[in-house]
Amino acid sequence: MEIEVTRLVEVVITASPPPTPVPSPTSEIDPTAYLAAANMSPDDLPTGDAGLVVIAAGFPSNFGVIPVVVRNNTDAPIYNLEISATARSADGSVLGTASGRNIAPGYVPPGGIAFGRVLFQDAPLDGATIEYLITGDDSAGTIFTHRDMEISEHNLVGGSVVGSLLNSNPTALDLINVAVICFDDTLTPTTARDDYTDQDRVEAGAEVPFSVDLLGDEAQCGRYLLAGGGWEAD
Repeated sequence: MEIEVTRLVEVVITASPPPTPVPSPTSEIDPTAYLAAANMSPDDLPTGDAGLVVIAAGFPSNFGVIPVVVRNNTDAPIYNLEISATARSADGSVLGTASGRNIAPGYVPPGGIAFGRVLFQDAPLDGATIEYLITGDDSAGTIFTHRDMEISEHNLVGGSVVGSLLNSNPTALDLINVAVICFDDTLTPTTARDDYTDQDRVEAGAEVPFSVDLLGDEAQCGRYLLAGGGWEAD
């Protein structure tokens, strides 16, 4: 006689513990090191509305150049701001368009600012209303990447803002450009200038001197903001 034996196996299922959340990496970016000020603070400037907004703009120069300051009133950092501008007459007609030049610094944290200028060239701007469109990237990018540099020292000497920058990035940088925007006592921008350093390349951890010629506008530069950076070389 054959006997069939059936074995009962009790299977106990134990729920796996939930995965431990991985903390977000701490940003090594110190935006306060990338923006220097003389006789003022970025916090002295208007807060502005929500979004990416122009919070201060100067009067057009004879060449249609308007110095501007932008604040990032979003909840995320923005990289590599771009500015487009449209000038309109009193009846709403378009008088001309412009694009931004040398917007710095490249990294703008929430609540932070960047500055530069827009160039209208020959557009008639007397009595015009200027509309601004500002965009940016959510990352620094992977190719042709711009990196900000720390400002070690700076001073207004004669007709130039001079000083030195520190490349605290892990790679060498090329084409180092330094930008300055000046303000009057009411914190209205008066002029914006930029210049390249004499040295085309600066290694990681090294410093480079700079000089930005104000082209005769030093009397308008009792207060200023300063930023500089370059492009990844390797």
